[in-house]
Amino acid sequence: MSLPGGVEAPAGTPIEFSIAAKGRVILLGVGDAFMTGVLNVQPGSSLADQAGYKKAAERSLAGSRTSVYVAVRGAISLAEGLVPAEMLAQWESDIKPYVTPIDSVSISTTSEVAGTRSRLIITVSQP
Repeated sequence: MSLPGGVEAPAGTPIEFSIAAKGRVILLGVGDAFMTGVLNVQPGSSLADQAGYKKAAERSLAGSRTSVYVAVRGAISLAEGLVPAEMLAQWESDIKPYVTPIDSVSISTTSEVAGTRSRLIITVSQP
């Protein structure tokens, strides 16, 4: 399997996706534990209850037709598991310091008479 930028996934490392849909919501996750975690969410501990998601949702377009939210810290952990050993030093020095302060990335879109509007929200913390 080839990843963007010609990066090869480590040999023998399975990459598994989980997909769930309910109504107009589609969830895409990585790994076996994702779906179990989603299905076992207790009241008050869902994504909608997390401060970072709430902050992004407040800044999203009202009446959004499409919304995408990425918790970057979780994505960083995923990426670190896929970085080949020979690239770890470069990851640590050239990439990770620039993405670590990013908490989340959110995109929302609406369709209106005048056209489509999109809003990209990048939420950062203090380095």
